[in-house]
Amino acid sequence: MAAYRLGALVLALATSLLVAATPALGAEPTGTVTTVQDDTPDAFDGGYVAPPRQIVVPSVELGLSQRRPIPLGATCSCTIDRVGLTSQFDITVLDVVPDAIAVVQQLNRFNRPPRPGARYVAAYVGQQYIAGPTDQAYTTTEADWKATTTDERLADVSQLLHTDFEYRPRADVYPANYVNGWLIYELPVNRPAFLVWNYNFVGERGVWFALQ
Repeated sequence: MAAYRLGALVLALATSLLVAATPALGAEPTGTVTTVQDDTPDAFDGGYVAPPRQIVVPSVELGLSQRRPIPLGATCSCTIDRVGLTSQFDITVLDVVPDAIAVVQQLNRFNRPPRPGARYVAAYVGQQYIAGPTDQAYTTTEADWKATTTDERLADVSQLLHTDFEYRPRADVYPANYVNGWLIYELPVNRPAFLVWNYNFVGERGVWFALQ
């Protein structure tokens, strides 16, 4: 009986080795393992591979003037000096609703429509705190941001009813924290819109973002 079991074990092992060593139908028996390169990875491959981000460091060529704003979707590697305390953020305008009256009225049906000749523009911004003091929070708020069109008149965030805190880019953050939220402005129609971050903050020039 022991010899029979041993013989069966050897036969099973030999069969498994034969199956493992048998190349797939149509493959060349070269003895090397080959892999088939699929098309671009996507969600069906078990993990979506995001495209590389476009990182922009503000300079006179891009980002430091309304005439040369950071393109929509690009990420700004922005720094700010708070009286000797330097903080670095990766900031991206993630989404824009160029005519956001439906968004405004969804927040509260008693929100007034825009004035004649104007529209509501909503921008969704994300801010990743990259580096800065670890013992002192940086307070992000809507006041960091202003918007304008080609008339160059800077506008503050619209005062709307029922704008919950979770929708606002407002938080006390430390390095490695991330905050995002909506900014909604009332701006003239039929003109390109722009955001500016920390305009004239402690004497610094603002960083400009295109909203189209």
